[in-house]
Amino acid sequence: MTDKNIEILNEIINQITLYVPLLIIISGTIGSLCNVITFTSRQLRFSSCAFYFLCSTIFDLLYLLFGGITRLMIDHFSNMLLNRSVLLCKCRTYLVVVLPSLSTIFIMLASMDSPFITYTIMLICTMTTLIRIRTSRYRMGFLDNRRRKSIHRNIDRNLITLLITMEAFFDKISLVIYYMNFAKSFPVNTLTSPLFRRVFRQRIINLIR
Repeated sequence: MTDKNIEILNEIINQITLYVPLLIIISGTIGSLCNVITFTSRQLRFSSCAFYFLCSTIFDLLYLLFGGITRLMIDHFSNMLLNRSVLLCKCRTYLVVVLPSLSTIFIMLASMDSPFITYTIMLICTMTTLIRIRTSRYRMGFLDNRRRKSIHRNIDRNLITLLITMEAFFDKISLVIYYMNFAKSFPVNTLTSPLFRRVFRQRIINLIR
């Protein structure tokens, strides 16, 4: 692979990590707000499952707004506050672990609340995400080991550049897919539950009036 091809691949990575996460943040925020509107309706207000889903939605929204925006800052605006503030850096490290964990916990509570809950697909998505995270960590560690061995063996500079570029590409793609998990709840709820669609439609009609 020539330097020009590597440069093109890097440009593709930059475009993907800029526009796709931005689209995910916008659509996920809108979807989360729609979830909040629905789960706070009169019909669902006293349902424990709806309460769990509402809490999960709130933590998803917080993660998208905080984790997603700071991720964009790291990837494309590294000269901004995040690199200059140790406190913000530590807070981000803590919150990007805690917020997804809390969201997952509330999904699990909702799944255990009723044995016949219609949203079991949410639990499946959660478990899939956890498996994906573990697989991603294993893969990243494996790729890091390969990179270190390559350097020690004095491989040609172009091959090392290619390896690092491909690692960065797959790392960024897996990160984008991971963020999609926190923007999926509204589409999944809308597609799987007639009750959710009915309540959401009624809430929108009431708000318009």
